[in-house]
Amino acid sequence: MALRLIILFLAPALWAATPKTHVWSNFKEFSKGELQGVSLTSSGKLQSGYLVKTWTRDLPNLVSHTVVYKPGVVYVATSNPGQIWEVKQAQKPRLVFELRQPIITGLFKMPNEELAIISTPKGGITYVRPGIWTRPRSVPIPGMILGAFQSEGDLTLVGDMTQKYEVFGKTITKKPFIKAMGPLRSVYKDFYGSSNSGIVYHKSKPVLSASGEVVALTQDDAGNLYAAFNISKNSSQIWKRSKDNKTCLVWESKSEIIYSLQAHRKKIYWGTGPNGHVFQSASKCHAGANIILSLPKHERMMSLDFDGNQLLVAAAQSGAVYSVDLDQKTSVSFFKTPVFKMPAPSKILKTSQPLWLGNTPERDENWWVFDSDKPQEAQYAQAGAVVLPGKSLDRIYFSYQFVEKDPRVASVLIKQPKKNLLTVNIEMEPKVSSAEQAYQFELQPLEGENIVLKPYEKVLSISHDTSKVVKGHYRVAIKSDKDKKEPAGYSDWFEIK
Repeated sequence: MALRLIILFLAPALWAATPKTHVWSNFKEFSKGELQGVSLTSSGKLQSGYLVKTWTRDLPNLVSHTVVYKPGVVYVATSNPGQIWEVKQAQKPRLVFELRQPIITGLFKMPNEELAIISTPKGGITYVRPGIWTRPRSVPIPGMILGAFQSEGDLTLVGDMTQKYEVFGKTITKKPFIKAMGPLRSVYKDFYGSSNSGIVYHKSKPVLSASGEVVALTQDDAGNLYAAFNISKNSSQIWKRSKDNKTCLVWESKSEIIYSLQAHRKKIYWGTGPNGHVFQSASKCHAGANIILSLPKHERMMSLDFDGNQLLVAAAQSGAVYSVDLDQKTSVSFFKTPVFKMPAPSKILKTSQPLWLGNTPERDENWWVFDSDKPQEAQYAQAGAVVLPGKSLDRIYFSYQFVEKDPRVASVLIKQPKKNLLTVNIEMEPKVSSAEQAYQFELQPLEGENIVLKPYEKVLSISHDTSKVVKGHYRVAIKSDKDKKEPAGYSDWFEIK
């Protein structure tokens, strides 16, 4: 897979201002970035996280639910229109079933290998067997279905209905609706969450109350209940009710709402929006929460599901499915800041160049240079870091200067090694004399000594024998062949296997 980075080359004479510095140093700032195999602790430190793999980014519409059907096969529900997609890792998703109802509010694998699809409005339950998609059977349910729960083939549906429906196999039982203050939004076993009154019921008895909408309920192995409340359009809470009926606040946010909640192996996990986070927390009161996956802003983590110790995450806006391996830490982790607008000087200048990035006000080998979103305007920039195993970082320094003239720009295209060859193609713009175009290239590993590549003077194509190179993660550093000072820029990291 090719990796591409625009690198800016600046002559020292072009500097026209003293360096400006941004510093990120707390949980709130770091939580705005993208975490790729990085965990952000509740104390505001970046550290090596779990291995994250992308299953697909090609799903259309709004992803709402996922279910692991068997190892390596996940079925994903999307809404508007209501569709079921078959997803296998690193393969293009396949549309396998489409409903007449636009909204899917539940998706379950039944003990008899069928899928149960809950849809609304004026929908109900549709049973269909994978591989025999043309022979579904439907069970109409009147009313708006907002929540569903499945246990050993039995389905419990709740919502804005006058009765509660319990579906046992092919038998539908209507029972008197519990005395709730308004419609129900969520259900887990015999616990029910209200849609607008902030009350959790156990059977018909209120057992927990906060405010807002109870969007999700779950229990851990010890029998403790967790309830997710969305209080307003940008604030939410998670409460715990222990077996001895004691309650406490586990987590709250003034900037995110909750879309999904799961308990797994003495920890709880929840997905939020619009900042696209997945949180992990010990099942204790006031324990704090780590962010273990973060996607670009305006993303919503609609669904969480487990396949053993693999956490499957469905992102609504981007149509993506990710897996987080809770048994495996990453060897190389990346953090990327959000794109930010740099304060412009009094005159309109052309571009900017980072001087250093690190967890101290000095250069640090763990950090990589930014990729400008609009280099021709020098208005927007982005910084990032490589977090090594066993280390944690609690701040980023990002320094830059403005220049008054156009710099030389090199486009670096790196191809993954094939047959022990690493290929680097470089094209210089604008065209300059060969004397100015002599540059030194180095293959830099995360750890170990640099490997110097042969310098070139024109449009370049480098092939380097990697057979004697230790397996690991590398980047190409580009230095002036004249002064051999600090690299003018770096490529993205790539892996030699």
